[in-house]
Amino acid sequence: MDVVVVVVVVVVVVVVYVSGYTMFSAYPVVVFGGTKRMILSTTSWLGGKNPFLGVAYIVVGSMCILIGFIFLIVHLRIGQR
Repeated sequence: MDVVVVVVVVVVVVVVYVSGYTMFSAYPVVVFGGTKRMILSTTSWLGGKNPFLGVAYIVVGSMCILIGFIFLIVHLRIGQR
C-alpha cells in the first residue's frame, strides 16, 4: 500500500512540474501575506484518517436495516388483521 502512495505522489509531482501548474488567483492571499499550498493526503478504507465518521455511517446504516426488518415483521404479523 505504501508503494502505491509513493508512486501516486511521484506521478502527481512530475505532472505538476511538467505541466507548469500554477494555482489560480480565485482567492488572493497576497493582500494579507498568506500562501497557497497543495496538500496530498492518504485515506483509509473508511474514508479518512479519523475512522469515527466511517464507523458512525456503518452503525447507523446497520441500525436502519435492523429497524426496517423489525417493521417488516410487525407489518406481516399484525398489519394484516
